[in-house]
Amino acid sequence: AVPILDRRDWKATFFLVSGDMGGPGRWLGDEYSSLLLMDWSTARVLVRSGYGFGSHTVTHRSLLDIPTEEVNDELLRSKERIEDELGVTVDDLAYPFGITTASIMDSVRATGYRSALTTAVALAEPTMNPFFLPRVAIQGRDQLWDFAFRLRWANRPLDQLVVRPRLKIASSAKKIRR
Repeated sequence: AVPILDRRDWKATFFLVSGDMGGPGRWLGDEYSSLLLMDWSTARVLVRSGYGFGSHTVTHRSLLDIPTEEVNDELLRSKERIEDELGVTVDDLAYPFGITTASIMDSVRATGYRSALTTAVALAEPTMNPFFLPRVAIQGRDQLWDFAFRLRWANRPLDQLVVRPRLKIASSAKKIRR
């Protein structure tokens, strides 16, 4: 992704699982065990190139499944490690698996973050809760048109995403069932 971003002079924010840097993402399972996450030296190069970094916790465990003290530890240790390793301020968090609660959002705020992202797909707006922000993610195999499509349609109701011929087919199917 970085060469494509660089060619267009675009920047991005990478969310790091600080305890797994350079190793496999343990939460991804055996199928992806050969894929290694970004290492610290690569992250340092990207910092110098103007890319941003946020936290994705230390271990990527679901924050719903652990006690508050461990939630706070995951949040704070990840933030501090990334700041120490990269020499940047970490203000942003991406929740593991994109899920959170009011209590977890309180912990995120208390540990010094300024915003946090869920996996809800939409464009963020200034009036939104900064600790419950949606995002438009890019996946490893995405092409530029995939991302452009997501940006264009991110805040549209689902029924606007369906093409007209499909609606006609669906309408016909309803008549047949009756």
